[in-house]
Amino acid sequence: MQKLKFKLPDGKNLSLGISGGIALYPTHGRTGSDLLRAADTALYQAKKYERGSFQIARGVTAPLSKVKLPE
Repeated sequence: MQKLKFKLPDGKNLSLGISGGIALYPTHGRTGSDLLRAADTALYQAKKYERGSFQIARGVTAPLSKVKLPE
């Protein structure tokens, strides 16, 4: 895992790791919200199994079902 390293103005060192999720149109979704959900799912897979990596979505996510909230 590669980290980005910065020196802060107060002299302290800061180290950041980056994980990412990747979704491609139309393979992983046909709408913006579908692509975002697929990329988000891939991101959480990357964080869970190998922090600091990038994960490609595995397939199309299921459509969201509408939820009616009690009034």
